[in-house]
Amino acid sequence: AELDDPALRDTMAGVTQGYSPVMIEHLLDEALVNAVRRGEHALTWSDVEKARLVEEVGMGQPVAYTPHERRLIATHEAGHATLAWLTAPERRLEVLTIVKRRSALGMLAHGDREDVFTRSRAEMQALIQIAMGGQCAEELFFGDVSTGPGGDLLYATNAAAEMVGAHGMEGSLVSYAAIQN
Repeated sequence: AELDDPALRDTMAGVTQGYSPVMIEHLLDEALVNAVRRGEHALTWSDVEKARLVEEVGMGQPVAYTPHERRLIATHEAGHATLAWLTAPERRLEVLTIVKRRSALGMLAHGDREDVFTRSRAEMQALIQIAMGGQCAEELFFGDVSTGPGGDLLYATNAAAEMVGAHGMEGSLVSYAAIQN
């Protein structure tokens, strides 16, 4: 009954944009497994969100972080969340966790509130700032940087290269895509 709410249906449509019918079936199957594990007979939005996390990012892996690692990873992820809140209030913040999934020790999942087909320079810069928020938090609170920001740096570098080299967002009318290898 909870999932019959029109607002939740719209949210589900937004977060599953690009999903094939088979992917949506797998998502709902995983959500049903979550409900059955709890002994329930109906799905909740929480079941769907947990299932989407598993489908998109992978199963949570139990890890015995040291107390220092736990603080470092939590600080790193809080840095992402803070920058998302400050620079992109229009984005939907979905998950903030320090549960290890695949190669990520923690994560902030955020997405567009509506279907988006183009981005402004300010939006692209906000995505880069969010990506680097974890490293900034590590530097501010620990005075050092760990290996954690590696994936964030890759994302930020790719976004910056796309801005400059594909979309001319920094004053150049040269497209790197035009250069043949």
